[in-house]
Amino acid sequence: MNVQYITEGEGRYTTGSITTFTTNGEEVKNSFIVRDGQTMNQVLQEISRSNAGVNVFYDSFSDKVSVTRTQTGSFNPGGNEILFEGDFFTRALKLSNDGEPGSQGGRMPYLP
Repeated sequence: MNVQYITEGEGRYTTGSITTFTTNGEEVKNSFIVRDGQTMNQVLQEISRSNAGVNVFYDSFSDKVSVTRTQTGSFNPGGNEILFEGDFFTRALKLSNDGEPGSQGGRMPYLP
């Protein structure tokens, strides 16, 4: 992966965050640490189990990662429902904040 790792002691890691919004429009930011040696499956499960309110999975047919909200609806009127920060999300997984596909029943797939 083309990600900038931070080296600390014997370990290397990178960081990133996902921001979503509550039904009241309040921002919920979840930060993640991705350690060198973790599998993609481990990282995606960690994200899906967080309180970010998203499901994340790898689609081997399209060779892309998909992110969907677990709740339906529009919680950030005029803005993206999911925001990605950090090299892991924007460079390695190629998830972008440059617009979203149209809502599909309130679910927002991110297929770069």
